[in-house]
Amino acid sequence: MTLNIFNQINQLKKLVLGVQNDSVQILMDRVMQVENDENVFDISFSFASSAICWQVIYNKDHLDLAPDIIVDESFDPEIKELNSFKNWSNHDDSLYKMIKELHNLFLIHQQNLLTKYESLYSELQEFISNSKVACEVSFIKDESGNDVVMVLIPIKIDSTILPEYIRVENNINCGCLFLEYSSENLSAVKPSLKLLKSIESALSGVENLRIPSYAGATLLSYFENINELLTSSIKFVGLRFKKRKELIVEMLSNWSGKCMVDNIEAFKRSCFKK
Repeated sequence: MTLNIFNQINQLKKLVLGVQNDSVQILMDRVMQVENDENVFDISFSFASSAICWQVIYNKDHLDLAPDIIVDESFDPEIKELNSFKNWSNHDDSLYKMIKELHNLFLIHQQNLLTKYESLYSELQEFISNSKVACEVSFIKDESGNDVVMVLIPIKIDSTILPEYIRVENNINCGCLFLEYSSENLSAVKPSLKLLKSIESALSGVENLRIPSYAGATLLSYFENINELLTSSIKFVGLRFKKRKELIVEMLSNWSGKCMVDNIEAFKRSCFKK
């Protein structure tokens, strides 16, 4: 591989995709020669709790051209219609842009696969129609050959009440609602929460939230309930942190002796330790 391709790969390593803000994984151990004519490597990323793997193939005799991308067999995008393909350059982040563009098309493709389940697709429209909520959908088969549908919906919560080392940046999801639909006609629904490690730690674990049963709920109403539960839990924990900090400051201010702190970061965290 030429230096330019490795530059493209290094740019690609910076790409973060999907609801869970996961980095693209470059499987360099799979770099190989195919019939002495092509350079090949794999990339993988998480999508609705499934691992998606695509293959990038460069023609070694025409490294200045855009590579072929081998994707899921049911996903057949028009590569030549991509802006990243039309404006390809082997000297910039074109591969980064191409994978990001393909990921957006794959997201729409997976959502459209739900049209055969009209009820669920209709409920999901509340989120799909919101361009800021890029919910992910994937399918697997159970032992009987029936579809199992997995839906991942991002959750954004104001975490400014939490200490700085726990807070989530505004453009990053604090977690996501994971729903697994199974059995005939997808009548069985199993919900769960996936949170950022910092938020999960602040809340003493997801299991302590005791999320409600999905029985009798609609997707939108259930999501709103989960959102409200998370918001109130984060607010409660944030207020506890604030009170604890105020208590420590008050104790130190009333202490006539001198106080030395060797590790200021450890001291800050001690103010918020559960």
